[in-house]
Amino acid sequence: MKLKAQIGNNYLVENQFNQHSVLCDVPIDLGGKDLAMHPTALFLSAIASCKLITMKMVANRKAWELELISIELDLIQAENQNEIRQKITFPKDLDAEKRLKLIGISHKCPMVKLLSSNFTFTDAN
Repeated sequence: MKLKAQIGNNYLVENQFNQHSVLCDVPIDLGGKDLAMHPTALFLSAIASCKLITMKMVANRKAWELELISIELDLIQAENQNEIRQKITFPKDLDAEKRLKLIGISHKCPMVKLLSSNFTFTDAN
C-alpha cells in the first residue's frame, strides 16, 4: 500500500492514494490555514472509520438489523502511555449481547491490529 503526499504553501498537505485525495492542514495558531483536518484528527478518523466498517461488516454477516452506529474517539496523550477512549452509540433496540460483541469486534479492526504491531521507518532514497 503506497500513499504519496505533497506539501505546498503554508502547511496544507495533499495525500493521494490511487484516485483518491485527502487534504490535511494545521490550525491557524500553528501557522496553517485550517483548511482541512489536523494530522491527528485524520489519524483518529482512520481508526474510527475502520472500527465502524468492521462492526458493520460483522453485523451484515450475522444479518443483524443495524442501520446507524456512531463512534467518538478521544486521544489522551501522556508521557509514557497514550490512550484512545471510545464511545460507541448503537441503535436503542440492539440488545446488550450484540452490543458487547460489536464492541469487542471494534478492538480487532485492521487499524487497531496495525497500531498494535511494531513499526520501522526506513528511507527508500
